[in-house]
Amino acid sequence: MDSKEKVTSKRYGRHIPLTKKQGVSGESAGCQDFDDFQVQKHEKDFRSKQLIKEAIMENDFLKNLDSSQVREIVDCMYCQYFTKGTLV
Repeated sequence: MDSKEKVTSKRYGRHIPLTKKQGVSGESAGCQDFDDFQVQKHEKDFRSKQLIKEAIMENDFLKNLDSSQVREIVDCMYCQYFTKGTLV
């Protein structure tokens, strides 16, 4: 079935036409691309680390990382200031 074909679903006693959704395909980067990559860690105080960790744990996409991944992200983050009105 191609993406333009319609499927009929019976719901609540009615027929509702559904359009098949298309998938997304991405190329994975090979491991060899990251063999010589070094992360840069930045010093921060305990409160800053806790604040960053709390924000990560509240994020639906990041909260399922294991603790070592969260620690790595926290260690690599740094503060950056922007002037008012700057599009970030």
